[in-house]
Amino acid sequence: MVRTSLSEKKFEKAVARARRAQARFGERYPGDPGARQPVHTVYGGAQLFHFETARKLGALALRALEAHAPDAGAFAEALGVPGALAPTVYDRVRAKLGQEPVEDFRIDFEDGYGNRPDAEEDDHAVAAAQQVAAGMVAGTLPPFLGIRIKPLTGELAARALRTLDVFLTELLSRSRPRNDHELGDTAGMTTPLPEPAAPDIYAALWLGALLLASGSTMDPFPAELDQLVLEYFLRFRPAARA
Repeated sequence: MVRTSLSEKKFEKAVARARRAQARFGERYPGDPGARQPVHTVYGGAQLFHFETARKLGALALRALEAHAPDAGAFAEALGVPGALAPTVYDRVRAKLGQEPVEDFRIDFEDGYGNRPDAEEDDHAVAAAQQVAAGMVAGTLPPFLGIRIKPLTGELAARALRTLDVFLTELLSRSRPRNDHELGDTAGMTTPLPEPAAPDIYAALWLGALLLASGSTMDPFPAELDQLVLEYFLRFRPAARA
């Protein structure tokens, strides 16, 4: 006969507790919402970001395509695409590069930016936010857009958080419409959690306090959580007309 240490009552209490915890977890983190996910992410130095960056990258890609695969036949030969599919695939690639060449762009203040004087990084954070606001008006931003700050280490945490603060403050100041036609469609803003990925550090990221203090409608919310990855997403919605 198999022996156990828990009484039936204690066992049932333990199971009930586990189920309650799982239910709470499921309510807060229901998993993939099934919404569109970008097929790639392009990282670019913050000092170079412009509201037409994605469009310029698309133009460069089209130029390379025309130089090395000017027709469906050359395209199929270079990539091994079956001949019957080549015209359709080629036309779709050209259309994609012309209309939406970048699906997700990350304004990078880490590896693609390096370490710079504080005043210079402040200026670039302001400029990047201004370019994002301009892209919202012009309708030139990729479907997904984000900012990557430096890791939250002892040496860089202050710089990383200041950059995020400066960027969001400037963006929020420029993204509240004075009329219904001032801004374009809703834009999505994302910030990957910087390293080190310790949940208690991010619980103190002060993001909610900053956004509440600003009166914005940019809401931080956990989008995905599993045993290895925790990532916060910032979704920006232009403030409603007063």
